[in-house]
Amino acid sequence: MEARKKVIEGSKAEGGNAWDPRSVLEMSQQALQSWARCVSAVSEHVGQFVQTRWHDDMDAWNRLAACRDPRAWLECQREYFEKSASDYLTESGELVRLAFDTARDGFAALRPSGGETARPREMAAD
Repeated sequence: MEARKKVIEGSKAEGGNAWDPRSVLEMSQQALQSWARCVSAVSEHVGQFVQTRWHDDMDAWNRLAACRDPRAWLECQREYFEKSASDYLTESGELVRLAFDTARDGFAALRPSGGETARPREMAAD
């Protein structure tokens, strides 16, 4: 309790309050906006991927139906699975990238304009 009092008094003596409710609300709002942008981007990205995969899957069925011998049928299947695996691997990488971008943007809202991470004064002294 005494340490908390020192943090608040120290920040007031330096001309500000590290835990000003308005700044906390503003940081929360920025983080929420960043999260909402990410959800929208992920939703759009996944929608496009699903649509593309659906068309590729339908194309694969058409190619399989056109095969006239087992060798051609196996080759068609091999190409389909190879492309599918590559597409899913690429897509998972894109989703991870989007998640990291969201985390980076969300945490950026927690930094004051000077670029330091917002945290209690006693921890900043360490």
